[in-house]
Amino acid sequence: MAFAAAVSVSAAQADETRAQCPALAEIDLAALSNLSFDVVAARQVLQAEAVPQLGDADTVLRFYTFSDGGRGVADTTHAVARHAKGGWHLARRRNASDPMAGHLGAADAATLDAALADRCLAREPDYAPRTIPMLGGGGETCFDGATFYLQIERAGMVRTIRHDCRARWRAGEIMLLLRNAVLAPD
Repeated sequence: MAFAAAVSVSAAQADETRAQCPALAEIDLAALSNLSFDVVAARQVLQAEAVPQLGDADTVLRFYTFSDGGRGVADTTHAVARHAKGGWHLARRRNASDPMAGHLGAADAATLDAALADRCLAREPDYAPRTIPMLGGGGETCFDGATFYLQIERAGMVRTIRHDCRARWRAGEIMLLLRNAVLAPD
């Protein structure tokens, strides 16, 4: 198994991140950087590769979420968003049916562009477990929620992200947008 490489965060890097990214200000980034997840398994779930599969797009986003909500009934969403020719095209399928495809509306496209351009996205950890370690000890725990996967592909770069229980931070904003986006009218 290949696990996400733990990337050590120095005290200076953690302080800089907290200063620039308010959503990460109370998180123990050093402790969080020591946690990992199975990237190969995540890519299998996302039906994604370890190298960019861009085609004519400059950015491709792959998203998957799964939850049974404690009901024993699977609630899944697969989505792929491609930025090509100046616009975002989204293909999404919920619960192995209900497919939809088209262009994102202007507001969703602008939100997606802003989240991807935010330098805090690059500073966020790739893994957010159910319990996020906090500065001063303890943790912020989520008890009941879905597992969220996101892969961001750009030329020469693939980043795979997993959030357990809840979508968080800028990556979480992208995840929720892909799950809930409304397509632009034709």
